[in-house]
Amino acid sequence: MIVKRWVALMLALSILGGIPVLAIETKENTEEAENVVLEETAEVPVPFEEDIADTWFAGAAREAYQNGWMHTVDEVRFDGDVAASRGEVVDAIWRMAGAPKAMISTGYIDVEADNPYHDAIDWAREKRIATGLGDGRFGWQEKINREQLAVMLYRYAQLNGQGFSGTWMLLLDTDDREQVSDWAYEGVCWLFMNKVMTGRGKNFAPQGSTTRGELAATLVRFADLAQQEKNGD
Repeated sequence: MIVKRWVALMLALSILGGIPVLAIETKENTEEAENVVLEETAEVPVPFEEDIADTWFAGAAREAYQNGWMHTVDEVRFDGDVAASRGEVVDAIWRMAGAPKAMISTGYIDVEADNPYHDAIDWAREKRIATGLGDGRFGWQEKINREQLAVMLYRYAQLNGQGFSGTWMLLLDTDDREQVSDWAYEGVCWLFMNKVMTGRGKNFAPQGSTTRGELAATLVRFADLAQQEKNGD
């Protein structure tokens, strides 16, 4: 009762004398504000927890899924040990970029209008992040190897002002560096140097396939590097 009278008195004084009225924080208001904060910061639930349990890529799979870069294979599986496809990689990079709309239509004979990666492939071709196989196909279902992944990510990095500039020289510190294709060497070196893609033992394994788990980990490292450069770290 005393509190109510005090509030009424303050309101009356404010009307008469221009005294500003301070907002009175109640228990109900505080709880409501806390609930709003919790809702805003709540993480997207991951439906494939059992599938990624005890795997080395579990954290990366969660982050890639929660950021919308990668999706589940079905309702409860991430399939991190399954080889990633060219379509999946292009789609992931496109989603990292904010899913922009392309101004062109590529017209690949194996990419019809209802293809789930259609918009991503159009954008990747327009930005020269990924091109087709030279026979009219994009090959969206084909497995992507490690040097192809490196080149696509490197071209996306260059699109954002990253990558080597001017004259550069780097000897890839792996035993199989001579197996890296000439067109892929710069991208492989940059990602390896920045620890976005690491080797397999003493090799880079440029022709080796990339699993979905490896793709998730690579995307997370790539995003972390971009954030560090943005922050000037």
